[in-house]
Amino acid sequence: MLFFAHPQELIDGMGTDENMPEFTNLYSVDVGTRSTYSLQEPELANLLGKNCIEKLNAGVLRVRRDNIDFQRIEQYLQHPHFWNPDGTPDYYTEQTLWAMEFSNSNSFSLPDTYAICPKTDEPKLVSGHYCGGGYWGSLFYARGLPVLAASFLN
Repeated sequence: MLFFAHPQELIDGMGTDENMPEFTNLYSVDVGTRSTYSLQEPELANLLGKNCIEKLNAGVLRVRRDNIDFQRIEQYLQHPHFWNPDGTPDYYTEQTLWAMEFSNSNSFSLPDTYAICPKTDEPKLVSGHYCGGGYWGSLFYARGLPVLAASFLN
């Protein structure tokens, strides 16, 4: 995760009083054509009793502590699709749990200036989340760090 500019959207509404109504959960929108969750949409809707937020990426989040219910998360984790046959968690378990919890609260997506694996020429980029390994992870070095380094020289 690299920040190229001051993350004003993450800071606005963050006073010392957590009961501020304007303090909402914020999340980055994932790339791709489908959600990257451990469970399929019908399973998520069944567990939540409503539709789940689509394409939440857990890279940049702003979270109210009182919006997270750990007992509810423990109940969700009883679902077998959160676990691989060898007992390890599915790769997308954490992201899925965040999406489920954000679906139960006042949550909104961040603007596209909080990008996932962004191109270096995107205007007014605030952050870049260079997630995963291989090609996508290499963009941290090939795209992100050169942009950040250049900003120090200006």
